[in-house]
Amino acid sequence: MAKQLYQPRTIPGRATPEGTRNYFDELAATHPEYQAEHWFRRLPEPLSWHVSRLGFGTYRIARGHRPFFDALREALISGTNVIDTAANYADGESEGLVGDVLSEVLGGGRVLREQLVLIGKAGYIQGRNLELYERNRKRYTEAVWLHPKLLHCIQPEFLIDQIDFSRRRLGVETIDVFLLHSPEYYLKRCEADGVAHAEAHQEFHRRLARAFECLEGLVERGQIAAYGLSSNSLAAPSEQYTAVDLGRILEYAPPNFRVLQFPANLAENDFRYSRLAGGGILASVAEKAGLWTLANRPLNSMPPGRGLLRIARNPNPPPDDGASAIAEFNRMADRLVETEEQVTRIFAPRHFIFDQRTPAPSGLVYHYKNAFTHRESFRENRVALTREVQRTINYLKALAETDEESFAIESLVRLTNGVFGLWERYVDMRYHYRLSHLEECLARSSPALDGRPLAQQAVLFLLGAAVPTTVLVGMRQPAYVRQMHEIYGLPAPPNTDLLGIVTAAETAFDEI
Repeated sequence: MAKQLYQPRTIPGRATPEGTRNYFDELAATHPEYQAEHWFRRLPEPLSWHVSRLGFGTYRIARGHRPFFDALREALISGTNVIDTAANYADGESEGLVGDVLSEVLGGGRVLREQLVLIGKAGYIQGRNLELYERNRKRYTEAVWLHPKLLHCIQPEFLIDQIDFSRRRLGVETIDVFLLHSPEYYLKRCEADGVAHAEAHQEFHRRLARAFECLEGLVERGQIAAYGLSSNSLAAPSEQYTAVDLGRILEYAPPNFRVLQFPANLAENDFRYSRLAGGGILASVAEKAGLWTLANRPLNSMPPGRGLLRIARNPNPPPDDGASAIAEFNRMADRLVETEEQVTRIFAPRHFIFDQRTPAPSGLVYHYKNAFTHRESFRENRVALTREVQRTINYLKALAETDEESFAIESLVRLTNGVFGLWERYVDMRYHYRLSHLEECLARSSPALDGRPLAQQAVLFLLGAAVPTTVLVGMRQPAYVRQMHEIYGLPAPPNTDLLGIVTAAETAFDEI
């Protein structure tokens, strides 16, 4: 485990009912326009914390990028007192960044430790944790392989180690909430291996019960204050092999099982409306049990049969709403075609043509330019596209003998790099423009959403009911924090509007 990720000192204490209440009392004195009922919720006993309705999600946050640091710092001093992280986020760098920010804001007295609620998770074995696994194979006997660079484990010995490492990276004595991260991966492994459903689930619940017993011991030792699950399968239909039955878990869960985290957004809304989930609707079961419910992925939906849907527009679009970025990309792509025509003419004596074996860069651009709905999908495919282009460039370099030919190749490379450099911006602006239709549909579906940007609409929809209590948002820049924090002054849609909002969203998604 890399020592440089550890904080130089340990911050004592943990979240308390009094401290979290004082956090909002102090902010209310300086932000009178904020309304308490939109700002926080008081959790049921025994936790009794006052928690912000927004939480700071750190999935794609790591050290070394100043905007991440500034965004978390701004969130903590201006209304959000919930931080969600995990041991595997950015291979431990996410926890390291959180520790850095805590060290500054707590050390400077801007916020007190007892005012903040810190959530950690573990279960994945990847990156640095693979080295840990190799040293502890004989101890981590229940780890299951998912693919060559990823295992999963909730065995007590593994959890004890992970919580220790996380506390050091965060620089805290106590992690307020610890979640078992995606425990359903054990069921995925069993399904792939052909294990009978009943047998797999019996063992799954045995492993959960052992993990809970271990975590109860860590609560008694003061290393954590409460625990729960973070799972993508809690709202799954009961007949799905990997569905996690909350009702069954509650039958044997010890007293300090208090927190539940799951995906929730405009497209993935089974947590609130599905009657197919085992044990009933997830939201109803969780609310009846008095659990603190946290929604993750509010702006990144992965509904069945679709790719990733990003439910947010650019918070800082250009004045022309992206038209200039789209036009510049198309202009550069046209210049690339002209350059390829020159290359073909210059290399004609060597019988060169662009074909499937040596594809024209512009051919790849025009074939795939509208295939990516958002920047993440473009980034996932950029390496493969670049590899195709490089094959053509290498072939041309092997043919080149004259200065004119070498210069033509250099021009092709330079222009191709320019087009690829603009491509992500093109994808981003095109998606931003297309999402305007969704934003307009949502605005018509409820007066509470009218005039609000799409990201706020998506979060306000989630806050319109008791579940989820808190929505975790990846606010990776101060501008995102400010946009989200405006929600603390806004009323959420009434419960009577929520189903209409879902219908409007689903209709719009079909047209995006």
